Amino acid sequence: MQREQVPVRRETLFSWLKDERDEQRVAAMLDSLAGFEADDVRDALEGIVRDAKHADANRKRALSLYVAGLKAETESRLLDVANEMEDGPVLAELLTALAARPKLDGETLLLAKLESKSPEVRAAALDGLATM
Repeated sequence: MQREQVPVRRETLFSWLKDERDEQRVAAMLDSLAGFEADDVRDALEGIVRDAKHADANRKRALSLYVAGLKAETESRLLDVANEMEDGPVLAELLTALAARPKLDGETLLLAKLESKSPEVRAAALDGLATM
């Protein structure tokens, strides 16, 4: 698709992403999603971030696209997602993004994640609290 520069409809990508878990295929689809307006793909990106069946690398890529497209009126969703995530490397990155948004009330979550069993999450929580 991308190599041949064949345009792909957003709805087609959404449909494929519902069932696809192959790391390379999903990565290619994420690259395609990056070409769309953030408001148009936010829900699909959030779905990938939340879905632990996806490879962590793809979840992190989806998170970076998701965070880059947040606006003042939508950034509160970041806290909602963070509160529902399992501890691990994706949450660690999410906590870092959360701490960079002082208008969000992420301090309670960051404090709670200091007790996480995941060293990455504890470190991200500590760093986040230090920067707030």
